[in-house]
Amino acid sequence: MDLFASSWLEVHAGIMSEGGWREWERSFFSMLRKGQEVLYLVFTPLQQRQAFQKLFAGGQQVWRGEGVFVFDTFFRRLAEEIFYACQQDRKLISWLGEYVLLEWILRQQGGVGEDFSFSGWVRKILKLVGEVKVNYLGGEESPLGRFCRRIGRGAQKKLIYHVLKEFDNILQERGLADGEDALFFLAQKMAEEEVLERVLRGKAFLILEGVDDLSLLDQLLLRRIIPRMKRTLGGMLGGGESGFDL
Repeated sequence: MDLFASSWLEVHAGIMSEGGWREWERSFFSMLRKGQEVLYLVFTPLQQRQAFQKLFAGGQQVWRGEGVFVFDTFFRRLAEEIFYACQQDRKLISWLGEYVLLEWILRQQGGVGEDFSFSGWVRKILKLVGEVKVNYLGGEESPLGRFCRRIGRGAQKKLIYHVLKEFDNILQERGLADGEDALFFLAQKMAEEEVLERVLRGKAFLILEGVDDLSLLDQLLLRRIIPRMKRTLGGMLGGGESGFDL
């Protein structure tokens, strides 16, 4: 049985005909609540048609627990496709974070082999297209822009930092002027559901400088949000907790 036959065609038709990215967001949460495979929905509308034809031709299905279908060749072929796409269109750097976050989640669930690191491909892509333009993040002189410079390539320690596209809005909402203070505020005070909702809706960057020394937000994701998401995914396919009410 072809796992993609009905659900993929249904979602693809909806995304392409009913308003693009906004429909993508609705479809993502709709499929999560139905317990269908998360991996169907990690592509932007512009990339979907060709990418799915290439990525899943002859893919080998594997079930590795807790509500996520993974394909043996998925990440290697996905990385190759994204690497090629970024050579053609530099704007694609803006949605790479979703894939890294997905790898992170799957690795926690035993769904990605330890011999493959998608984050390695992301670092190659970042080197190819240059540093992420900080105008995506509010401008060089915004609190976030200054923060990114402080913890960028010249940082003493390697870390993973997660940057929300709406970070400047969060600073304004909370009345915070300094990026580093805001990062600590996010990690310590912001509701987990708010962080997760913004991440899953594709409004996030994930920029990897390395994985040896985990950052504060990394710990927030790994120790609190991702375990909760794992329980949610498990619950939607039988057992575990119920889904998020976002």
